[in-house]
Amino acid sequence: MNGMAVKLVQTANAFVDAASANIVKQHDPAISDPYLRQLVASHIDEDGFCRYLIGRDMAENARALREAHKDDFFSVPMDNSLEVAAEIMGREESDSTESSEAALAFICKWLHLNYAKLTDEEKKWLARIAEKSDLLKNPNPQRGRKRK
Repeated sequence: MNGMAVKLVQTANAFVDAASANIVKQHDPAISDPYLRQLVASHIDEDGFCRYLIGRDMAENARALREAHKDDFFSVPMDNSLEVAAEIMGREESDSTESSEAALAFICKWLHLNYAKLTDEEKKWLARIAEKSDLLKNPNPQRGRKRK
């Protein structure tokens, strides 16, 4: 494709050159003529065009991969983060005053688990597992103090 793209760019540039030469021959415009300057500026940079084509193809491939794997287990859910945070903060205020329960509710939301349907035993196990997370060890680090 690269060779074909370069050939197409060269052909387009040749048409621009031919049109420019024809206009100069017939009308003898001044070098500052805006139409002549537009023709000169319309030359396509071969490298830039190839980079554009490659980038476009990569973006299409990335979009297709993202779409094909959007429901995979390890994919990040496409939930609206503001809605999730508002829901969890509302649950924290109404259901519990402990921030650890809010963190567990957030984990459940991310994993598409219904926190309310978990048994007390399951909630205890989830809390014990979450304690091993570096993210939950000190959710409010203080500036200048070392994390434990």
